[in-house]
Amino acid sequence: MQHLRAWNDYERAGYELYYWRTRTGLEGDFVLYGERGIRCFEIKRARDVRGADLRGIRAFLADYPMAKATVFYGGKRRRNEDGIEVVPFDEGLVRLGEFLV
Repeated sequence: MQHLRAWNDYERAGYELYYWRTRTGLEGDFVLYGERGIRCFEIKRARDVRGADLRGIRAFLADYPMAKATVFYGGKRRRNEDGIEVVPFDEGLVRLGEFLV
């Protein structure tokens, strides 16, 4: 959260930061909303991300199909899962601005 706030302030990106959760407990860890669009981020410590790990972010995309979604995780391989960018955490922090434009 601190990195997102710092980038948003430094770049004057204009995003508002939110948390998203359904009544059934599905969630998106960080949701950014602004003139540049909607971004949803999920953070997973696991070294692998499986389909069940993406339920929350998929539910978010079902409600907000115009959003871009990214999962930062503890693994080493970057990939795309049905439009959801799955990115190693260390790469995500270094390249955070690329996920927010």
